[in-house]
Amino acid sequence: MVTRIDQDQLKVPPFDDTKGTGPTLETGAVDGSDSFNSVMSMLKNMLGKTNWYDTPDEDMATLAARAKLENKLILKRAQKIVDVSVVGTGTAQAFVVLGAGEYPSENIAINATTKGAVSAQLAGAVGVGAMTEVAGANALNPKNLCAIIDGTTGAPILDGADRVWGLLQVGNLATDGNPFQAAGNDRGQISFVKPNSTHDDLVLVDFNLMGGKTINYSYIFRDDLNSMSEQAFLPETLFADPTAGVVSLDSAYDGGSVVNVDNTDVDWRLTDTKEFIVSDQAGTTKILRVRALATGDIVELNVAGGLDINGDTDGGTFKATFNGVEIGGALGQVLRTGGNLILKTATSGDILLESVAEIRFTTSRETALPLDDATAGAISALPGGPHASISAAILHAINSGNVSVGVSVLGSNYGRDVNVPGGAGQSIASPHSIDMNTPSGVDTVIFLNGRLLYGGNASTNNDVYAGDTPANGDLKFDFPGGVKTGDVIVSLQW
Repeated sequence: MVTRIDQDQLKVPPFDDTKGTGPTLETGAVDGSDSFNSVMSMLKNMLGKTNWYDTPDEDMATLAARAKLENKLILKRAQKIVDVSVVGTGTAQAFVVLGAGEYPSENIAINATTKGAVSAQLAGAVGVGAMTEVAGANALNPKNLCAIIDGTTGAPILDGADRVWGLLQVGNLATDGNPFQAAGNDRGQISFVKPNSTHDDLVLVDFNLMGGKTINYSYIFRDDLNSMSEQAFLPETLFADPTAGVVSLDSAYDGGSVVNVDNTDVDWRLTDTKEFIVSDQAGTTKILRVRALATGDIVELNVAGGLDINGDTDGGTFKATFNGVEIGGALGQVLRTGGNLILKTATSGDILLESVAEIRFTTSRETALPLDDATAGAISALPGGPHASISAAILHAINSGNVSVGVSVLGSNYGRDVNVPGGAGQSIASPHSIDMNTPSGVDTVIFLNGRLLYGGNASTNNDVYAGDTPANGDLKFDFPGGVKTGDVIVSLQW
């Protein structure tokens, strides 16, 4: 039985929760009251409250729930070290549909809380490049962004100065949480993208860039901390951003347009069927095209505005100097700086000089001498013509300075319009003519017994005209009585 004195001795005075911390809370306790005060002081310190009995900010259950970090969802990148061939129509392809062994190992994750490879769901089926994204931290970093490298060299693929990336996507009938498949509704694809010109969003790459390439890729997947592997947070050097260590020709040019070749030679080696091309800004006109072909290399120039070789500054559209021959130094000029200028064909073919006006010849002793002129007319139309060449006209002129005489004495009678063989005593075939109906072409006149006859032709006979074989000098006479035995025929030809 406890007495009143015992009850008074068991009564605890008001608690003191203001004691400090340290080992004196234990060693300094004299009785049970001191021990309780030490415990209450530590409880207040743990709660961070004014008094040990104040309501805590959170209860133990809430704190326990918060402490389960292993269930926290995070995004991590996974590498897919499998060669994926990009095949398109010809060489045009801005996407690739993933086949067996090429798609992610994780399941499809369309919803924001689904664990798996983060995928954007297309409005239709896979098979068309699209900008469908899962929104991320900013427009350049969607959650379905894939890093792309060349499957052969391991180097990043560039479109100009910009790196090529990818967007992991599934068709509109794909099921969230299902595994990727090589056929059916749960197929995946990667659309190839790059930053736009202002680097504030993504755009599809040029269709001709990716066709025929082999790629590796890494994708983003969602998982909880508890399921992450030991090396989950190690940097992925294989897919590291190359902007600090890789320089494209375009970015190098932007850094300075002068390239000093002062150490070794520049040797660009083109494999057969490959080309070196210089295009206009739009890429539609190939200004310079060097083609390496097994059958013979080709250099093509497309220069509608003019070709300038060796620094033409006089406004000509073309200038080149080779082996002492200058073409285009002055507008429309071909100049030989020393020695002869020879134009010739190697084995066959003609050299043609054509002009809508005059063709003139000039030497140091002769001023400009036209080939023909308006007064004399064309060479082909000179008297005795038409002439097939300059030499034919000159020969005719030479022969025209001499007079050829033909004489025949008839041994028979010939009636009217009857052929007299060899009557002229020489050829009267073209280009010769006795036809006075066209006086400018006449170079032969006929005399009969000393009388000059009026020459004609088969239609307008006049006194005399060419017979059956003019080359033999045949004649016909349009006299009612014809010609008689003993008549003398004389022809004068110049």
